[in-house]
Amino acid sequence: MNVFFLLGLSRRGLTIDALKQFILEQGASKNTNLMDITKLWSINRLKIDPLVKRFTAISKMGAVKVHLSGAPEIPEHYSYPFHKKNNSLGNKIVTHYNTILLDAEDANNLNPNGEEVLFILYIQLLYLYIILYKYT
Repeated sequence: MNVFFLLGLSRRGLTIDALKQFILEQGASKNTNLMDITKLWSINRLKIDPLVKRFTAISKMGAVKVHLSGAPEIPEHYSYPFHKKNNSLGNKIVTHYNTILLDAEDANNLNPNGEEVLFILYIQLLYLYIILYKYT
């Protein structure tokens, strides 16, 4: 393997432990074999999954404001763990409010006449209408 290839993979989040496990699973052979890179990334995902914090982000480009009925009129702040299975990573603050930002693609899939939607780390709500303009 080329050193620059390995440096590029490590910049993209590959761990040494995952690479070692991937190499050991292939086994020693004089024959050239072709392995799917997705197997390497799935091993890496299993290694780093319990160690990383979970964040939520939406790009400003294409963000849409959505009004939620039944949500608090005044912002309420709640504390949730960064990782459900690893409390040692600490807590994050999640704000519940009647207006949220969604990605435009997700907002286009919503029914503007109202439908029940479940947002992760939120409460089950009925939204009334979508304000379709870009967030600035």
